[in-house]
Amino acid sequence: MQGKRCFVSLSHLFITASLWIGLSALPVNGATGHSHASPRDKPSARHSGQITGLPATPARDWWQGAPVNRTKYYNIKTDFPREDAKIMGEHMDAVFKSYMMLFSKLPLRLQRPAVLNLFLFVEEADYQKVLRERFHNNGTGSWGKCITAGHNISLVGWRGRHSLEQMKPLLQHEGFHQVASHLFPRMPIWANEGLAELFERGIMVDGQLVLGDFPESDKRRLLKCIEQGKMLPLDRFFALDSAAWSGRVHAGDAVAQYLQAWSMIHFLLFADQRKHESGFLKFLVALNRRVEWREAFVTSFGVPNFQVMETKWKQYVRDTPPSDYRETVRRLKFLAAGLSELRKQNRYPSTIAELREQLESIDFGYDLEIFGRKRRLDVHDSRLFDVPLAEGIPRRKFTLTKPRNSPTGQRYDIVATGLAPQTFSAHWSRRGRGSGYIISAKPSAKQKQAQREAKSQSQP
Repeated sequence: MQGKRCFVSLSHLFITASLWIGLSALPVNGATGHSHASPRDKPSARHSGQITGLPATPARDWWQGAPVNRTKYYNIKTDFPREDAKIMGEHMDAVFKSYMMLFSKLPLRLQRPAVLNLFLFVEEADYQKVLRERFHNNGTGSWGKCITAGHNISLVGWRGRHSLEQMKPLLQHEGFHQVASHLFPRMPIWANEGLAELFERGIMVDGQLVLGDFPESDKRRLLKCIEQGKMLPLDRFFALDSAAWSGRVHAGDAVAQYLQAWSMIHFLLFADQRKHESGFLKFLVALNRRVEWREAFVTSFGVPNFQVMETKWKQYVRDTPPSDYRETVRRLKFLAAGLSELRKQNRYPSTIAELREQLESIDFGYDLEIFGRKRRLDVHDSRLFDVPLAEGIPRRKFTLTKPRNSPTGQRYDIVATGLAPQTFSAHWSRRGRGSGYIISAKPSAKQKQAQREAKSQSQP
């Protein structure tokens, strides 16, 4: 209960401060400060080559015309259609809860008045004009930014031809910079960008941002960068300041640099059953107390042997099996829909093999729209009955398990085993007057135990 109270208290401070300062904190002409920018500066599979600005010149003054809405945590000013603005507001509220859950059991203090402003633009031209005239900030080449101006820290982004689903990772990344500015004003750039990359890769499942995915494409690029010697030695990497970081990005080292930061955070949070997590959380608490980061690092981890740490980190990258959380959820939804259809016929398979056989007998298919994609899933696609990227990992598979309260032989849950640090399942649930299968995620058993130990050890 102590951790829950801490989460409520910390998030309540953000709500109270935002309501108190309110819209009077929106930037005015002459606001200055610094910013974190998201690509086009950072070429990656999620960004590079997909950003297409619209050449249209604004026909009206965006600042005067865009309405302001208030969500639980954010002041949102946008010219998005009302329904799109609502979707993004609800998404960012859920993302904010995920930020707070990571820190929920840590004794953190707000370091500045907490105002969470979010500016979303339909047109790139409006985005550039507002950044230039109201923030005195150069937005050239960027898709979104987190801009600090005094006590005001604003999250900005433009949509152009992108879908809302494509914008979500951008805002998850930049939104972390916004929260970090309130909680960790002295956070080193490698940790700030690494955590932002971790949140960027998060997927929303049942209103929860699920972290820890290790995409196959990222692992492949990491190994290539390591083999080509593009990764900085850790003593030099940790010593990078914002100016040096930006210089390397503009020199063409962005891919390696962001991958190194993300994978290092993944290592510190999840490696060896979260062996290093307690030290990293202590590190965050010290940063929150405005301890200089090098001193905080030594206090939390001891005097580091960077060569040993680098060897372990690289081995972790090589040994960690890649995962695909999005495709895992898609396949779970297909299997759950199949179980539901068979349930209508009073048919209750008890194994995945039986489920497949019975679905083939009715030629089952399922139309699914999730994560911004529409797909027709067909029972004759044998891949749908396997957890993605399970080759060579016998424990990674879908299984049917009987809940304790299930009538004999009448209901099974589906569990994706062999995944870490998260495990996914589809379980039968009643919500309100309806019922059906709900997809959920939680730390795997060993990870969950290690997480409890890490957070208890991180208390000062």
